[in-house]
Amino acid sequence: MTGQRQRCIEIFNPGAMHFTYALGAAVQALGYAGRYHTSLYYKEARWRPWLAALPPGLRRRAERQLRRRLHPALDPARVVSHDLLEALRLAAGRLGFGGSGLLRWRNRAADRRMARLVRRERPAAVIGHDTAALLSLEAAREVGSLGILNQVIGHRAVGEPLLLAELARRPEFASEGLRRDPAMTELCRREALAAGHCLAPSEYVRDTLEVVGVPADRISVLPYGVDVERFRPRAGPRPPGPLRLLFVGQLSARKGLAYLLEAVASLPPGLVDTTLIGPLAAPKAALDRFAPHFRHLPTVPHHEIHRHFAAADLFVYPSLHEGSALAIYEALASGLPVIATANAGSVVQQGRQGFLVPVASVVPLAERIRELAEDEALRGRLAAAARERALEFTWKHYQERLAAILARVTGPP
Repeated sequence: MTGQRQRCIEIFNPGAMHFTYALGAAVQALGYAGRYHTSLYYKEARWRPWLAALPPGLRRRAERQLRRRLHPALDPARVVSHDLLEALRLAAGRLGFGGSGLLRWRNRAADRRMARLVRRERPAAVIGHDTAALLSLEAAREVGSLGILNQVIGHRAVGEPLLLAELARRPEFASEGLRRDPAMTELCRREALAAGHCLAPSEYVRDTLEVVGVPADRISVLPYGVDVERFRPRAGPRPPGPLRLLFVGQLSARKGLAYLLEAVASLPPGLVDTTLIGPLAAPKAALDRFAPHFRHLPTVPHHEIHRHFAAADLFVYPSLHEGSALAIYEALASGLPVIATANAGSVVQQGRQGFLVPVASVVPLAERIRELAEDEALRGRLAAAARERALEFTWKHYQERLAAILARVTGPP
């Protein structure tokens, strides 16, 4: 393989996961040709005429949301997007139409487009993302390109039984995504086995890929990174008051929301002040009985979220099934002790930057929260170690680890 083809890696992800933008930026920075393909991306020049037509208040809100789909290190000239189609899908979703069916249609359409491109241009490699990459990975295999699957969450074949068990335990927290879907699970199994190589953000994800039959030598663990300049410990002394507990992520059964709320509710009144940031996926009624125990912010754009980390004292993320939660890296960089589960796929080391508790458990979680609320010295030691741990996982480290993997599986740029 020589010339332009050897240096070309095409990346596609129909969604708006911020760490996939970082993947695209890293591949570009390493000197590979190719583009980042997505459904919607905020190119200011393209959007300016549309935004100018909106009333000032609505324009500010729209710009705030569009900035979610922007990465400063990703060359906009090398981003291919289909903005109108995705804007229509998002609008339909806001109006209550389409749901998961429309999302799957979008992913399948994006996969078909990328498969056609792979057959036409035959890049050295194509990097796709789980649930939206089967056709592209099969096309890569047909034309002699390397199909790489970026498996951003534990494999569905492992996660589905965990979530169905959770549905039986806590049916009141059930949402649309918490159901049996044999067709999607089979698609994801075929996807993993079709890949010439898989990227896994954590050992947990690697283990789930091995469960479905992916050989260990076709999996590389690639932890995410964090902007340690933007996410920093608070300046100045801690304000007085109860322990400020923070959760950032989708409010859903998969994230262990029921166990977090029950743990907080079991603590002595006034011991903790809990803030949950993220979209509500569980039924609102399930949260209503815990209303006195938390404050909810439905949405905070990623470019603003660091302020909330800096204001907190502790980060809790009791996920049942995850990839490697970016919010945990951000919490560590912000000097926050972390309580999580092994299934969260975090880089937290037991007893050093925080604690790992069993999945689907209330008592151990409540005990750890209480311990950190009452032991300021312990909290301080873990906080200092958290920041030091984050410094091992900057986006520069991510790029260096990615460079080594790509050089091994595709050759140098």
